[in-house]
Amino acid sequence: MAVLAIAAAGAAAGSLIGVGWATGWIAGSLIGTLLFPQRGPTQQGPRLGDLTVTSSAYGAPIAIGYGTLRMAGNLIWSSGIREHKNVHDAGLGKGLGGGSRSTVTYSYSASFAVAFAEGPAEDVLRIWADGKLIFDKRGTSDTTAKNGLQLRFYPGDEQQLPDSLIEAYVGEGNAPAHRGLCYLVFEDLPLADYGNRIPNITAEIAFAATHQTPVKTVRWTGNATGWQSGSLLPDLERGYAYLERTGGGVNGLGRIDLRTMVEDRQQSVEIEGSRPHLVGLTRSGYLVATVGSTNSQPIHLIDPSTFQPIASWGMAGPGLGMTSTRFEGLSRAVPLAVYDLYGLQEFILCQGTVSTDIGLLRLTPQRTLEFLYASGPGAGSRPLGIISGETREGSATAWYLSGPNYGAGASAAPVYLSKLTVAANARWDEGLGQTFGVERTAVATWAPGDLIPGATVLSGVGDVLWDATDQSLILFASAPGQTYAIKADPETGALRWRTSVPFAFGSGQGAAYSRLADGVLGWMSGNRAVA
Repeated sequence: MAVLAIAAAGAAAGSLIGVGWATGWIAGSLIGTLLFPQRGPTQQGPRLGDLTVTSSAYGAPIAIGYGTLRMAGNLIWSSGIREHKNVHDAGLGKGLGGGSRSTVTYSYSASFAVAFAEGPAEDVLRIWADGKLIFDKRGTSDTTAKNGLQLRFYPGDEQQLPDSLIEAYVGEGNAPAHRGLCYLVFEDLPLADYGNRIPNITAEIAFAATHQTPVKTVRWTGNATGWQSGSLLPDLERGYAYLERTGGGVNGLGRIDLRTMVEDRQQSVEIEGSRPHLVGLTRSGYLVATVGSTNSQPIHLIDPSTFQPIASWGMAGPGLGMTSTRFEGLSRAVPLAVYDLYGLQEFILCQGTVSTDIGLLRLTPQRTLEFLYASGPGAGSRPLGIISGETREGSATAWYLSGPNYGAGASAAPVYLSKLTVAANARWDEGLGQTFGVERTAVATWAPGDLIPGATVLSGVGDVLWDATDQSLILFASAPGQTYAIKADPETGALRWRTSVPFAFGSGQGAAYSRLADGVLGWMSGNRAVA
């Protein structure tokens, strides 16, 4: 309508100045098109017309396995195929009149469970989807798991509990535990490589195994002669580890390929005159680092391939705590992600070194950092741990521990567990000075005796881990002469179990130095590896 109005005005002007209404109409139409370019048609990519899946029939025999063998699976549950809509806007040209066009593409994923044999089994060694190897934990292949693969192995013993994903789908109390049945649960498996359908799954399963712990020594390269203690930052999903490298004229970063145990990149890196201090990773694999030595330190996003900074946020200064313009020096940053209609939204959850404040930044699609939330002081006097839960639609959750300053000695003060809920559309309103869509709630308060039987004081607590197999938290607590690993309900704080262990996390070796997979927790305590 705007183009027609300008064209009509051009025709009238043409008649008045003597060039003719037709010439005026053409000139007006051209000007109108430049000022109000038409939007191009929306292009729709290929899309499935049927999202149902083939179910397995009753009566399929349950195999009994001996030794180690490759077995075909039988689909026993599926939530159906899930469609992801991706909208991309692109300009049709440069300058005025370029217009724009939307392209809509669709991708698909599925969550499902596959049964294999009568349990109990020892372990799953390899998994194939439509004949393609997607998981290999024998230590002989380049990667352990295909990027994006999320799975849980249930050995089929008589103690296993219902899978948390299945229970969330069918309702609490309605999901069978499948005790005595060895099965795998795949969560949001991308289906693009399998014709957008659930693939045929086969797996190599060991029913009697002798566990081995192969040790590989890192082969260092480049000129650096040392590294900063406590700086190791593993990215287990992508198969790399990063660390701060020093000496030999190098003051920067290095990268170790965990598949070959070779340092494949080393580079001097200075940001604002300082070597970056690594504190975490984003969901998409970027490095999160702080720089400087002031109480409040700028936060930088670093490309893991080039070691070049690509975004920054925050000011340096003497203040502690978290505000909308600066965060105190971080001890840890963890990724937090949530799905909405536009895809995956990424956040960075930040824990300080002194205060019990929690800070939250948004990582935008343009790879910039934006302030979103600062909690203000929490309970206790020191941060003890922070972890995010599973990636879900609509909102995401994270948990953090706070308590006394154990650096000053054992304490009878309680430990506090809190929860942070972040909506996909959470935003910071600069004018109101308020965050919308983020909620902090207190979950539990634990006295020393609640965590360790008979304890009146604790000498240390932390870090905290997320166990996706049953949606629970795992933490460590120490009292004089004893250390416990503890599993807690994330919604109520009720303890599900606690067991004595020889060592807790080493100093500076928290959740980043641990791995929870296939029902086994491994962690570092000084120069010891414990599982």
